[in-house]
Formats: sequence, C-alpha cells, structure tokens
Amino acid sequence: MNVIVIGGGVIGTVLTHLFSLRGVNVTLINSGFQRPRFPLIHSKLLRFPEDIALSRISEDVYNELSTELGVNVLRPMRSITIIPETCYNDVSHIMGMWRDAGAEVHVVSDVSEYGLRRVNDQEIYILSINGDNLVNYPSLIKQVRKINNANYVRGTAAIKFSNDGIKVLVNSEELYGGLHNPRCRGLGTQQ
Repeated sequence: MNVIVIGGGVIGTVLTHLFSLRGVNVTLINSGFQRPRFPLIHSKLLRFPEDIALSRISEDVYNELSTELGVNVLRPMRSITIIPETCYNDVSHIMGMWRDAGAEVHVVSDVSEYGLRRVNDQEIYILSINGDNLVNYPSLIKQVRKINNANYVRGTAAIKFSNDGIKVLVNSEELYGGLHNPRCRGLGTQQ
C-alpha cells in the first residue's frame, strides 16, 4: 500500500511514523512551514467525561511514542485552576473525574507559595499535579523524522481527482497513493 500524508505538523509526522512502522510505503509532503518551536500543554483537567477519555488516549499515544523514540515527549507539571466558589459543588464532582484520570488534585488556601495573589474570597484554587503535561512537539517531530522508512518531500501539495484515482501534485510532479495504484514514486531527498 502507498500512502501520501500532506502536512508535516505533529499529526502528519506521527501518522507517517505509524504507517512506516506497519510497513506501508509512505511519503510525507511538508511545505516547510515552521512547526511549534516550543512545548504545548496537554490537559486531562477537562469538564466532560468523554473529553477526559480522549485526553487519556492521546496521553497513552504520547507515552508509547516516548518509549519507541527513546525521548520523553510528556513532562508532567503543576497547575492551578481558579473557579468561583459558587461552582464548587459542580467542581468537586469534576475533581473526582480528574483523580480517576490520574491527576492528583487538592483545594489550596495559600496560593502565595505558587506565585499567585488571592484576588477575593469568592474563588477556590485547585492545585493539580499530573493533570497537565507539557508536550515536547519539537523533539517529537525531530525524532520521528530521523527514521528513514519514509520519503520526506518539501513542497506544496495540490490534490487532483480523476478517473484514475486521486493524484497529488507536488512541485509539478505527480504522486499516487492508495491500494490499487502501484505508481507511487518518491520525490526529493530525505530532510
């Protein structure tokens, strides 16, 4: 099978990696757009159970990638959530869901040790440990791209639909993907 992934961001890069692990002939087309140069936040401190469940799945994927690549993609961090006191009864239920998701959460009264100043007495401060993580996207992308099982092409892609199937035009050349078309050929060199 031949697969063409358009976009060399986090999702495109990880998809390329997952396809190549399964023996798929994959070409990643990257425009050269600058990807995040800094870590982003991955949070399990969400309001709805479905969102927390999806967050845990993505956390598992990041942990698997960390193991495969030998680089720590997730870095747990402490965070403070500030809520109005009138919402505390609702939040105490949510805090239970956060605990079930693996976060350690506590209501704190003295926030000065965390560099915060209490604004008024109608706010509740919830300290969480392992509820939020920094995701080291630059390191993730760099490590995945070191793998030589994929073709990396720098260029802009245009998708063309025809009777022969889907064609991707990159730098004025055609790439083909799919189950039934063996004409996929690599363009350019590894980045």
